[in-house]
Parts: sequence; structure tokens; C-alpha cells
Amino acid sequence: MSGGKLELAHLPWAWMDSLHHLWFLWVLMILVGVFIVAARVGAVFSSRLWWVAIPLILLPQMLMAEPIFGPDTSDGIVPDPVVLGYYALFFGFGSFCHQQHVVVSKRWAATLPFTLLPVFFAGLIVTYEFPGAWGRILSAVLQVGYAWLMCFGLMGLFRWVAGAERPWVRYLSDASYWIYLWHLPLVVGGQWLMLDWPVNPHLKFLALCLAVPGVLLIVYELGVRYTPVGVMLNGRRTRIGLPATGAASGP
Repeated sequence: MSGGKLELAHLPWAWMDSLHHLWFLWVLMILVGVFIVAARVGAVFSSRLWWVAIPLILLPQMLMAEPIFGPDTSDGIVPDPVVLGYYALFFGFGSFCHQQHVVVSKRWAATLPFTLLPVFFAGLIVTYEFPGAWGRILSAVLQVGYAWLMCFGLMGLFRWVAGAERPWVRYLSDASYWIYLWHLPLVVGGQWLMLDWPVNPHLKFLALCLAVPGVLLIVYELGVRYTPVGVMLNGRRTRIGLPATGAASGP
């Protein structure tokens, strides 16, 4: 705040100066494009050499900024090659698992409690500034271990809790893409509007967390789900009680 006016960085539209939360979709589009070209020229992702991706992810992690826990982001039109390489290894390994028909097991969820260990020890390294190259290597190993444990653990968890057909879960799954795309400007705008409200900050936080997805779910139902935008996001959906035409139908 300066001279009674909000700084430009505090205005709700200031987030639009880069890709921000959409950067990952841009990276994903690039990876999908490369994958399509590779598949067209006959490349296969069924080689068991793709298991090497698990330890190999350590290389791009080592090249990322410290002491931040987790991978860097890249919100420019030209992606950071280190970030792109990091996610390319996960993407390639996922393609390998698909082509090998790897079956996700509920037991994989047992890895989730172990994700706390890398977080704890990496936090100690950052807090106490563990010196030298060994500290950086150990931090990278812990971060990579956390990423893989979370990947396998969450797949197992979702196989466990979301394996059965539940219409409301499918609906929220469809709507989540729309909510992800549009939540940031509403969250930033909501913070800007609520900044000077004489209300407990915890209540403002709760209200914002409820209001943003609530508004976006209403917009999704009334103006997105059964429109060309909804078809682009999730495929064709038909209302309950109406005959399905074309592709998949949903509640």
C-alpha cells in the first residue's frame, strides 16, 4: 500500500503477466506433441529401460534451485529445459506403464506414510543449511524419493477409494479441469476484495475456499458442461433422462 492506493502487484489482474498456474498445461501440451510425433515415427515406450527413469529423475532435480523443496516451475512460453526434462521422464514412465499394462494395486497406498520421512529430513537440511555438495545431493535424493512415493501412493489410494462407480465423484472429476483453469483469477480477485474486511482472517480464508469452487461449479453446470467448451474439456456429456448421442455420457 502506498499513498492510500494499492500497488499494481496487488491488483487482481496482475497475475496475467505470465502463464502462472497454466504453465504445467503448456508443458504437458509440448510433451504430448513430442509423444505424438515419436509414435508416428515408430518409437515405442515398452522397453524395460524406462525403469531407469526412476533414479534418472535425480539429474534434473540436481540442476534445480535450492533450497526449495520440490521441482521448479517454468511459466514462460519457452519452457526451462531442466523443468521440461524433469516432467518428460515422468511422462515417459507413465507411457511405459500404460503400454506394459501395469495394473495399479491398492497396496501402493501403503507408500504414502513414508512420504513424511523425505519431507522431514529435507526440512532439516534446508533449516540447518547442510553444507557442501553432499547436502545438495542428499536433498535431491529425498525430493525425488518423495515425488515417486507420492505418485505410486496416490495411484494406489485412488484405486482403493475411487475404484467403484460414483456419479458425484465422476462429476467432480469432470468439473475439476474447469475449476483448475479459472480458480486463480477468482482467488486473487477475492483476496483483493476481502483485504480490508473487518473479519477474522481464518473465516475469510474459509469463505474464499468455499466460494470460489462453489461459483465455478454453478458456472460449470449452467454454462459449460453441456456446451462445446465442456466437450473440449471432458468429451460429450448428456443430461440424465435424455438419450445419449455420440460419445460418452455422464450424470
